[in-house]
Amino acid sequence: MKASEAQIRARLDKPGPDIRLFLLYGPDEAGANDLAARLGRAMGSEAERIDLEGPALKATPGRLAEEAASLSLFGGARFIRVTGIDDDSTEAVRLLLDAEVAGNPVVAVGGGLKGTGRLLKLVLAAPGGMAHACYVPDGRNGA
Repeated sequence: MKASEAQIRARLDKPGPDIRLFLLYGPDEAGANDLAARLGRAMGSEAERIDLEGPALKATPGRLAEEAASLSLFGGARFIRVTGIDDDSTEAVRLLLDAEVAGNPVVAVGGGLKGTGRLLKLVLAAPGGMAHACYVPDGRNGA
């Protein structure tokens, strides 16, 4: 699902089990990282955060789905943050979106993703995925 900024903010602030992956992409990587931080705040200060690098998912595509289905070491909330995600991570994301169980939300930031890329097309078509393009604010949309 393609999300507006208001939609993605609302869902990151109140994540639910229906969205497994929040994909933030586009030239404003700082803005994408700010949005990604909203998920961490929503999960709470005691939540366990698992950090993964997008390029590492190419070698071990099943790891993302495994982490999303794993329980926290301390029994609390848990979420996964992926940085530098790109089309090489498409298989990892497909496995996550197709998994039977994935109780922990994933937020992924990919500044270099293209609108015509495989990963973005997969996420936009998946009911458990939400994508938002982040652009550098200008005079029309800046605050």
